[in-house]
Amino acid sequence: MPEHVLLTNRHHDRDAWRLREAFGCAVHCIRNGVRELEGRGPVEAFDFGDELPGGAIAFEVDSICADETALHRPAQRALAYADGAVRWPGRAELSFVPDQYMDDPDQTKVGLRDAYRRLLDLDFDLLLLAHRTVERAHNRPGHQRRQGGAAHVREPITTRSFACSRASWW
Repeated sequence: MPEHVLLTNRHHDRDAWRLREAFGCAVHCIRNGVRELEGRGPVEAFDFGDELPGGAIAFEVDSICADETALHRPAQRALAYADGAVRWPGRAELSFVPDQYMDDPDQTKVGLRDAYRRLLDLDFDLLLLAHRTVERAHNRPGHQRRQGGAAHVREPITTRSFACSRASWW
């Protein structure tokens, strides 16, 4: 039974309240995004660098929106993030969200690339996207130093509901 819902940004609370109602889950959101959740239900704020329930560690992405967060769960070798990159149905590669969702698309993409380069230093094999796709990360740049090979992310595992895809990732 789930006990905690960890949000990757303030916009991803859609199913969090149903989980809270059904199971009594605590809802967690990065501190600079909590303000927009007022009136929806109780929220426990966390900061970048905090270790969260389940051993997840919060990392700052800070592109697209100031509360864009990556959550690394080392024990499961998993990394979840909010909206910076997506994998559209029928496409093999990850891509940025459409420009219409960015205030300054060119600058936002530079910020996302910089943030994702920093995240490559983390040890993960599963990349958990906010919009219903889990990716197995094989031979990605972060693994090249240890394993060699080309840099790419492959082997999508799609799920029907992703267990509250926008709010919870295990």
